[in-house]
Amino acid sequence: MSGDPAVLDQALRATGFDGRVIIGSWYGEKRASLDLGGAFHRSRIQVLSSQVSTIAPALRGRWNQERRLAYALSLLQKIEAEGLISHRLPFEDAGKAYRLLAEHPEQAVQVVLTYPESA
Repeated sequence: MSGDPAVLDQALRATGFDGRVIIGSWYGEKRASLDLGGAFHRSRIQVLSSQVSTIAPALRGRWNQERRLAYALSLLQKIEAEGLISHRLPFEDAGKAYRLLAEHPEQAVQVVLTYPESA
């Protein structure tokens, strides 16, 4: 879900026999050039599109928008997000945060910029 059409060929090359590549990004005006030659066909790879704002027709009768939203919100309640934050830095130190992410991404899970509470 990179939004970069160039990585679709990489995804096809990395997919094993009888695998699937699901395209979840929206490319807008960008065109994607794919190698759909012999290796693609011999490996029986499927290319599928996904759209997060709709649901598969076979499930639409049972999973309307309200039910999907309620379920998604219930799952969010179960996530212990605090444990996923590895760094909290004041907004003034945003440069440090970006350097950390650029130079040592292995040290960061999630960086949060904090703001002073308004009086």
